[in-house]
Amino acid sequence: MPYELSDITLDQEQCNKIETFIGICNVVAHQPREYALLYLNYNHWDLEEAIKLFLHIHDVGIGTRKNFLYNDEDGYFYPALPEMTVLKETTIGLGEGVSPGSRITKTFEVGNTGIIPWPLNCTLRYVEGDNYAENAIIEIKSLKPGESDTIHITIVAPNLPGTVLISRWRMFDSSTGMPFGDSIWCIVGVETDGIMDLTQMIADLELKRKENI
Repeated sequence: MPYELSDITLDQEQCNKIETFIGICNVVAHQPREYALLYLNYNHWDLEEAIKLFLHIHDVGIGTRKNFLYNDEDGYFYPALPEMTVLKETTIGLGEGVSPGSRITKTFEVGNTGIIPWPLNCTLRYVEGDNYAENAIIEIKSLKPGESDTIHITIVAPNLPGTVLISRWRMFDSSTGMPFGDSIWCIVGVETDGIMDLTQMIADLELKRKENI
């Protein structure tokens, strides 16, 4: 499990209370530390809400709760976490090079392939690689299960012809700082005779022309 107390900022009193909750989960329900941390993450690290959820499940049974997944391997029900899948890249001029110093937009269709809505304050963030994006953090609207949307990453190519820019992006729940879903790989080839920026400019002008008809 990817969650630890070190992943978020807590004062010592909060840490002590959470450690107590982890101990209760272990003693009362014979559930491991990671399971208790999932309760906390599911409730945005609100200890009181995590305890309520824990007691609710063990008082009235998991059958009354939605948004939980059963793990056949260990026999536990786990709170479902957000899921994001990259469905396809829809960049205009995909496969073409980019001229040095030009500004282009990489476009991806993504979908909520999980069983719970995305957080209300989720963001797409640059996490590693060649960062030539205009914005390293991009606000993304919440999607319900089964919904899809298009996201855009604007890149300003450096004056370095022959360079291939590769960057990795992840979706984050901003309230917890936890990433979720697929990585988005943004790959751009900078070429002296690159035409992606021109292709996108023409497509944009054509779209505006149609809108004005």
